[in-house]
Amino acid sequence: MTLPNFGRSGQSYGHSDILFNASIHGKHGLSGGPNDLRFNVSHADGLALWAVFRGQEIGIDVERIRPEPDAHKLAKLFFSAGTKSS
Repeated sequence: MTLPNFGRSGQSYGHSDILFNASIHGKHGLSGGPNDLRFNVSHADGLALWAVFRGQEIGIDVERIRPEPDAHKLAKLFFSAGTKSS
């Protein structure tokens, strides 16, 4: 990974400069580059998204869109007549 635009005064950081680490709670982070560099990653079904940001935490999410089940059909199958009417 090369992060040419995140260095100060045009300084670039290469893959050997930026190290991945994890907190005791499992949150991943970066070290070795600018101390305000943050990242996040999300993945689902073979798709991954990385976001790199300076100055604050960033959150991202990738999810597979699945068709919603028919709630009325499920209710007919699994709920009593009294539950379905309320």
